[in-house]
Amino acid sequence: AVKWVSGRWVASGAKATGTAGEVAGTGARNPLLDDAIPRGGDRLVVNQGPVPTCGHNSCGMVLNTLGKEVDVGTLIQKLPPSEKGIFAQDVASLMKSEGVPASAFGNRNVADLTRYTSNGTPVVVRVVDNATGSGFSHFVVVDGVTTRNGISVVAIRDPHGKQYFSPVSTFERNFSGEVVVPRSALK
Repeated sequence: AVKWVSGRWVASGAKATGTAGEVAGTGARNPLLDDAIPRGGDRLVVNQGPVPTCGHNSCGMVLNTLGKEVDVGTLIQKLPPSEKGIFAQDVASLMKSEGVPASAFGNRNVADLTRYTSNGTPVVVRVVDNATGSGFSHFVVVDGVTTRNGISVVAIRDPHGKQYFSPVSTFERNFSGEVVVPRSALK
């Protein structure tokens, strides 16, 4: 079970600790942070805390961007996570439950993400650590693919309370191919 403590969701009996990019209880680290470029912006960024609710929080950030006010706690109550979180299809189901038709796909690439986000609609993707095999698995929001300082980058909102640009080369190495796309972005 999870509860809201000091502005973050915390597993019952756990303290609100842990560092951004670290998977609760595993010590695994988000490989996208290794060469991330800081990013500002006015879209909602939340901090899930040390509980496995990245799918719920990423869903909430996308819904907020699409003009849907949502309480992430309600999403968590609708679909409580296992200790490893939820699946892409679950994220799509949560979006649908809030009035945003969405589909989950596998085997997608950065070109697909570019197409899906070209009208400003964000998507939810799952990233993994393919380099170390640490077991890292994390949902983040992709707002688009662009260029910064001459480098092709993916604009990320991470439910560990950060937003950043990930160089496409790093992102491609760690993108699982799984994406949840609001139907309005399907092209």
